[in-house]
Amino acid sequence: MIETKGRIDKDVPLKVAAAVDWCKAASKQTPWNFLYVPEGVFQKFSGDALSELETVCATHRADLLAERVEAQFTLPLGEVGVADVNRTEFISPECFDALPPRYQKGVEQAVSLFRHLERKTGVSFAPPFTALLGALDEAARGLMIDLLGPDVPEDPKQLEQFFEPDVSSLGAKEADTIKWNARNLKGTIVDRKGTMPIGVLRWSLNYAKSTRQSFGGIFDTIKERFAPIASKEFVKQIEKINGFRNTYVAHQEQSLEDVEQARTALKEWSAALYDLWKAHH
Repeated sequence: MIETKGRIDKDVPLKVAAAVDWCKAASKQTPWNFLYVPEGVFQKFSGDALSELETVCATHRADLLAERVEAQFTLPLGEVGVADVNRTEFISPECFDALPPRYQKGVEQAVSLFRHLERKTGVSFAPPFTALLGALDEAARGLMIDLLGPDVPEDPKQLEQFFEPDVSSLGAKEADTIKWNARNLKGTIVDRKGTMPIGVLRWSLNYAKSTRQSFGGIFDTIKERFAPIASKEFVKQIEKINGFRNTYVAHQEQSLEDVEQARTALKEWSAALYDLWKAHH
């Protein structure tokens, strides 16, 4: 697992530590390692082997792991009770109770982190959304698997053709975009490990409600299966979640230090998690 990093912010050490721990936990059968690549190091790197890059970057990862994580992110999540969380501001009891336990846990962790940070100043509110992002991605992946999966052929040859769009009528750039989405859809639905499921869902919903031509295979299925749920409100909701994710959480292009902005967004993320789950249950 490789992460390239430009801007260094105060919660990077926490993220690096979490990535290293994940790799250790996932290495029971297949070995995983985490490579942290600072932008400045990569720009000066002149080697041509991944092992060389690992050696150059090793000290930077070690420094981040050794760095003291600020106390603002230390929270005994396992000890937080329902009364302490006070999650009703963000999701109704009815919606929360309808969610599977793993999604409920994501909501509780996100709200707990927000409660811990909301009275502080000069802190990043990205961690609460990081806690909820896994549940949102899983819900988006589950929706795509449930609605699109039944049309995926079992025969290996037919399966490959199903995810090979006919892009002969397109320019090179647009053709590459369609083929990239086809590969990501296959990774999400078949391999269950596609990148950024919420982003794939956003693209698919927009495609389903558009008047664009179909490219066959999976794209026919998207048009048919997603059209009933691709309402203007639902599409706008997923677009907003995906945009916020890219800007403030995943890439952190902008700093999230406004408590009211974070409060409003956390309500929207909690609502989106329920709506994603409800869309295929």
